[in-house]
Parts: sequence; structure tokens; C-alpha cells
Amino acid sequence: MTMKRTISGMIGAGSLAHNRRDFVAENVDPDRVQLNICYKNENLKEVYKELFDDAVERYNVGKRKDRQIANYYEKIRQGKQEKLFHEVIFQIGNREDMAVGTEAGNLAVNVLDEYVKDFQKRNPTLRVFSCYLHQDEATPHLHIDFIPYVTGWKGKGMDTRVSLKQALKSLGFQGGNKHDTELNQWINHEKEVLAEIAKQHGIEWEQKGTHEEHLDVYNFKKKERKKEVQELEQKKIVLNITAKYNSREQGELKPAGIPSVKGFNSRDIGKLTSPFVTEEDVKVNNDYATSLGAIATVMGSISQMTNEGASAWLTWSANLMTAIGTAIPAIEESIGNAVASATQTPVVGWLLAGAAVASVIAAFATMPQFANGGVVDGSSFFGDKILARVNSGEMILNKSQQSNLFNLLDGGSPVKGGAMSGEVEFKISDKALVGVLKQHSNRTNRLR
Repeated sequence: MTMKRTISGMIGAGSLAHNRRDFVAENVDPDRVQLNICYKNENLKEVYKELFDDAVERYNVGKRKDRQIANYYEKIRQGKQEKLFHEVIFQIGNREDMAVGTEAGNLAVNVLDEYVKDFQKRNPTLRVFSCYLHQDEATPHLHIDFIPYVTGWKGKGMDTRVSLKQALKSLGFQGGNKHDTELNQWINHEKEVLAEIAKQHGIEWEQKGTHEEHLDVYNFKKKERKKEVQELEQKKIVLNITAKYNSREQGELKPAGIPSVKGFNSRDIGKLTSPFVTEEDVKVNNDYATSLGAIATVMGSISQMTNEGASAWLTWSANLMTAIGTAIPAIEESIGNAVASATQTPVVGWLLAGAAVASVIAAFATMPQFANGGVVDGSSFFGDKILARVNSGEMILNKSQQSNLFNLLDGGSPVKGGAMSGEVEFKISDKALVGVLKQHSNRTNRLR
């Protein structure tokens, strides 16, 4: 009696450890592992030496040392044009009609066993180094791992080299459009070969067009996780922090477009999306946060040795840097959590990020005022990197302008409009920096 069954052929993930059962995935029955059939299990690096060492030696003759190939395996592994190897998976039926341990499942094993024995002979340019028939999952299936290569190559590079396209072309598969590639043509051909063998065992190929191919639980979950991560990475974060200042008397900073810490609403999280952050960005943020923390500690210590006016500015600076230093890793951690795993709850990460950003905003609200004058402390002498709250009409002198002013007061160099001499003494008084001009020279001249 003839039975109708689907025949599946697909590209596998190439997990050699999984195929060898170096670990047991959750979809594997440990009691049936011994039923698996190993046709080939060769070391990939050794097979590379067997196939390409002579070609490497020929290629290196007469080449400068910096253009020679030292290790072809590593060259392919680190390159982007070709993969080290490829994997195909073939299966007859599914878990409902060809389950392992059943009479139909055992028939599928016999068909696959007969099919794989002539695989290398049919495909001489696809060097098989790993091949397993698994009977410890839901349905019997084959994993065939191979290195596609071509010999007698006349183009650039080695005369024997890795090339899937050329390897399949030498087997008669020319390829057409993007849906009819050499690889697709070859897989369909192999499915026809498998179908012919199955027919001899009373199994007719039931062609249903496109359908979900074999994916064991381990590889299926890997595929789904990869999709989730890619979706998250495509999102971008835009933290638009705008601020509206009230009058100086109120001295209050009202943030717009981001919730406060006390009234943080988790529904606003939807406005924040995940960024594309590189490892270098993370390292820079960590270093910056560490530096800010160290500077804040030093400034906090200095504030204990100054009078009230200078101490207020130093204390504010320390608080601001501490807030920013805390915010950076919190925001960074929420970003990492967002792309880590769908099984985690990303809301907590965004709450921490929101609180961190709000803490920075709160720090800005305590920014000291200079309505009564003062000096901006620090060691940043260019780039306008230090913030200050100022009013229209107030004058800010840069370093060059200050120098001109001091020269004018000191009489040390001519300035426009004449010169005057005297000694200027600067003192911090309350919240202002006061300069006192001592007309010592003038008084001395009058006494003469």
C-alpha cells in the first residue's frame, strides 16, 4: 500500500556540537540517543588542510610575505565572502505521520539511510565531514555538513578554493533569479533523488508547495530569539529633554517631555525606544561615569575647606556630576536589558532610566546663580562645557578679555583709552567674587 508523505530539505544552522550530541537539547530523548547513526565525524580544520594545503603552498610561491596565506581556515573564518561549511537537513513526513519508534518512522530511517550512502558520490565538490541520522527527536532526519570547493580555478586567488556557487555550478546548477539560485536548484534536485528512493519503499512524495521545514526545538528557539533581537536593534532611542525656566525668585526647573521621579508613569515608557549602541559607546560611558564620580568626590572634599560662597558652587557641581555619573550606567543598563531577552521584563529598566534622567534634571534645578557676580571654577578652559544660569545684559569675560582688564587695572601694558596702575586684590565674599583696587602708588606719589 502506497502512503503519501512530504519531503523536506532545508539549510541547517550547522551546530556540530548539537549534531554530535555534545549536549542534549530539551527536544531530545536521552534514552534514544544511542539509536542515532554517525556516518562521518571528521575534524573540520584537518579536512581544510587535506583540501587546501597544497593549493596554499602553490599560491604563496613568489608572493611577498604580507600577501601570503598563512592559514586558509582562518582566512575563510574571518572573511565575509564564504562560510567555513554548509549544512542541509532532509526529512520525510512529520511527527504526526512518521514519528520515531513507529513502523512508519522506521521506514523513514531506511529510506534516509539508503539516500545518504550515495550522497558524496553524487556531489564530489561538496566534501562531507559530518553526517548524522537522528532518531532521538520527534521525526527521523539527516544532518549533512559539507565544505563546497572548486579545483582548477582560473580566476584570482588559489586554484583550489572554497566556493559554494562554483561548487554547485560544476555539478550542473547554473542558477537564475534570486528565488532560483544554484543552492535552491540543488536542494530541489536532492529532494527528487530522495523521493525516488522513497517511492521504491512505497512512499509517494506529497508536494504541498511551501511549508515549514524541519526545525528542531533548539534551532527553532535560536531563530526566534535572533528575530526578536533584530527587531529591538532596529529601534532607536530619542531622549528629548527640554527645560522651561521659571523666574529667578522661584528658582525652579520644570522639565517638559519627561516625567518626574515622583510621578513617573510607566505608560510613558512607550515613548522611549531602544538604541543601537556599540561596545565602544558602552566603554566610553563607563569611563565617563567613573571619572565624574571621582571628580565629584574630590570637589565634595574641597567644599569643606572654603567659605560659604565658594562652597555652594562646589557642592552643586559635586551633586550634578554625581547625578550624571549615576544616570549614565542606569540608562545604559536599560538599553542592554531591552535587547537581552524577551523573557525579561524591560519595564523595570526603563523605570530606572527615567529616574536617572530625572535626577539629572533635578540637579540642574540647583545650578548656582551669578546675579551678584562670581567666578566659574573648574579646569575646562575651552569648548563652553560648563553650564551657568545668567540673565540678559550681564557681561561674561573670556580669558583674553580678563587679561586685558587686569592689564588695564595693573597698568602693565597699554590698552585703548589709556592706562592706570594699582594693585587688585580678589576675595570671595558671601556669594560674590570682589576685586579691591589698592591705589597704593597714587597715595605714595601724593606724599612725596
